[in-house]
Amino acid sequence: MGIITIDYQTISLIAVLMFALVGFMRGWLKEAVTTVLLILLVAVVFKPELVTPLLVVANQIVKLLKAVWINLPGGPKPAAGAQAGLKDIFTPENPYNFLLWTLLFLIGLSYLGSKVAFKDEGLSPLSRILGGVLGAFNGFIAVSLFREFLVRYFQGLTMEQRAAMASLQAGAPPPQGISVAIQNVPQQPFLQSVAPWVIILMAAILGLVVLSRIFKWQLK
Repeated sequence: MGIITIDYQTISLIAVLMFALVGFMRGWLKEAVTTVLLILLVAVVFKPELVTPLLVVANQIVKLLKAVWINLPGGPKPAAGAQAGLKDIFTPENPYNFLLWTLLFLIGLSYLGSKVAFKDEGLSPLSRILGGVLGAFNGFIAVSLFREFLVRYFQGLTMEQRAAMASLQAGAPPPQGISVAIQNVPQQPFLQSVAPWVIILMAAILGLVVLSRIFKWQLK
């Protein structure tokens, strides 16, 4: 079995560059939609209890879908009974698995939904540059949020959940093929890692505004 070691900073850089390229192609207005959604998720990092009402709805939807799936072959147990016997996937005590799925869903929704909400018209150079800056910022925030939610989820596992995971790993056959390990993962708090990039983003936007006044660029 071989082990492939991937540097976290390299993954982050690739994500930032990809988001920046997409932002350059989409323009600042579409990219700003993604920025707003990510900022809302940043607020949840400090107030995770805000998503508790959504957890209840999400659990009900997942239970209903599972119950329908269980009863597809025409078993004797009705869907409502099957739904009542299912456990909650998302819990208020550890909502970070829900936030991981929410992060992926909102990113996909913002990129697909903006194509419907905004017409693809000609973009000015300033709009593309600003879109690239916002895209790079969005990429960094998305990677940072994914790391933060994942770490907090594993930290919030109960003793029973940790024991269940350990028993599954102990009873599993030896891994075959190739394993992937990530190194150099930052240990500083989320706010400390994001704050410098917020300052850089604001400085970049201010610089673009000044340049647009000097060269009379049109923002559209």
